[in-house]
Amino acid sequence: MKLKAFKKFKDTKDALKSVEKLMKGKLSKGLEKFLDKNMVQKAIEDELCVADQKLGKAIQEKLGLTCKTGKTVNELMRCIRFQMQSLISGLEDSAQYKQM
Repeated sequence: MKLKAFKKFKDTKDALKSVEKLMKGKLSKGLEKFLDKNMVQKAIEDELCVADQKLGKAIQEKLGLTCKTGKTVNELMRCIRFQMQSLISGLEDSAQYKQM
């Protein structure tokens, strides 16, 4: 597995706004722009794995990307969280990422 793209939040306020939208199963403007730039414009035809079913549906409706959800995706997300430090440089070695 290889991380293809990553974008930090501008600040804490931006992160909180995004989380609020995500909890409602909606796309934030930042996430929409990120997915458009890194998947839609590049015409990537792979499925996008999304942990939240409502969010996957919103992405599919708004951007036309095929989203996969369910047990397999949840297990994949668990594995990604476990390997977070090796995927993203500069993260502290902390158990907080594994508990997400």
